Amino acid sequence: MTIIAVMIVSFSLSLAVLWRQQKPAIPPARSPIPTVPVRLNPSEVTAAVSTAQSRVARETQRDPPHSLVPQRSAMPPAHSYEGPDLPVVFGIINKSVYTTEDDERGVPTNVTRNVNEAIVSNSSDRPLTITITEVDPSQKKFSQAQLALPPGVQRHFGENLGLQMLSGDELTLGSASYRDLISRIP
Repeated sequence: MTIIAVMIVSFSLSLAVLWRQQKPAIPPARSPIPTVPVRLNPSEVTAAVSTAQSRVARETQRDPPHSLVPQRSAMPPAHSYEGPDLPVVFGIINKSVYTTEDDERGVPTNVTRNVNEAIVSNSSDRPLTITITEVDPSQKKFSQAQLALPPGVQRHFGENLGLQMLSGDELTLGSASYRDLISRIP
């Protein structure tokens, strides 16, 4: 029984480490809680593992983020400079992705592409509906998409919401009652 408990804990910790490596580190919104070493008996370990597994199962079954189809137009909406700061942690990253694309003969070929991706995390205790506006200043066009962000949740977005995410474009994150957050894609 002890061997099984150790195997389950080891497997769970390995999955947690792998999962953590896939997500970029974001500083916690609250101060960390001090930890105290505790001895657990095997039945407590099994209960903790099953609780963690059920939590992971619930989180993976959630609906994907709600979004609207982006629209391109010549005139972007005006910025909101009134109200408190938007309660989010926001960043833009450039990453390499391995994908399959058709070559000039129509044959699928494995390629590596660099793509820009934005990461936003809701640091408030209330859900936010964020309107994302991407402005391409060189062509004087813009796109918009919406993202529902529950409290404490982090989401990655970019091409998956139909945004171009090109270097030099301006991203504006807006939500009712908050000042817009404006950033330029490097």
